[in-house]
Amino acid sequence: MTVAFKHIAWNGISLDLPMDWQVATLGVDHLFLEDNNGPALEITWAGKFQPGRLEVLMARFVLRAQQRFSMAVVPLTLPLDRVTLGAEMDLAWFSWAAHPSRGKGVLMGCSQCRRLFILRFFTGVENLSDSLVEKVVFSFKENCGKGPGHWKLFGLELTTPDGFKLSNYSFRPGSFMMDFKARFQSLTAYSWGPAAFLLLTDNLEAFARKRVDLPDIAPREERCDHDPFLAWDWEGVAWPLVFLRQRQAFRVHHNRRNNRIIGLRSRSRGRYGAVPWNLERLMKGCLD
Repeated sequence: MTVAFKHIAWNGISLDLPMDWQVATLGVDHLFLEDNNGPALEITWAGKFQPGRLEVLMARFVLRAQQRFSMAVVPLTLPLDRVTLGAEMDLAWFSWAAHPSRGKGVLMGCSQCRRLFILRFFTGVENLSDSLVEKVVFSFKENCGKGPGHWKLFGLELTTPDGFKLSNYSFRPGSFMMDFKARFQSLTAYSWGPAAFLLLTDNLEAFARKRVDLPDIAPREERCDHDPFLAWDWEGVAWPLVFLRQRQAFRVHHNRRNNRIIGLRSRSRGRYGAVPWNLERLMKGCLD
């Protein structure tokens, strides 16, 4: 059976996953996915990695998994072409069992950013095969903190400008938010869905006003390529520094392809005013 895949990106990593795997929980160092049958994949940011010591880390993982989680972990011996991922990533495969679940997994150590990741696959997943596991694992990428951050979840795809760091996020049914901060500036990205249901009784402007604090001015309708969106730009007081002016902008778009409503909000104060074309470029990235 042919399995369709999608690409996701979160907190410095990206990988390809089957289309029906959905995010169940997420954290700064944790991502848990499910399919229609239950748990599918758990990804954990597991701390520091020292190149050449993956066997030692595997031995520690086997011991701690048994002591802390009553999980039996058995290292697997595999051909050499399956124990590296490019020149930067070392792999150590294992099988695991913790009643009533079991599956396969891999420790992944990046020699550039010196970070260790643990991926655990659950055998209850429909159509889970060795080839599917390998496709997911070998699609894994880590940007090692180089260049702009890339984020892709819940119909939202965003490449943040240099210097912006994730400061907060919120994940609730039908609503996803990420907040990024840089010097005197902030950027907030929203994804709401399903859009077809949320817009049954409200138009796009009314929906946005119920969820974001917007000024009492009419929005402009603009286009990015062929996709329309609503735009607000305004100034206010930069509390608590009342002597500074704060420039704000908000863009919102109904992404019919993904059945999501995408919003972007920027804030800046003093002479570090928001550059309008930056927000337009970010919105274009969300619409692509």
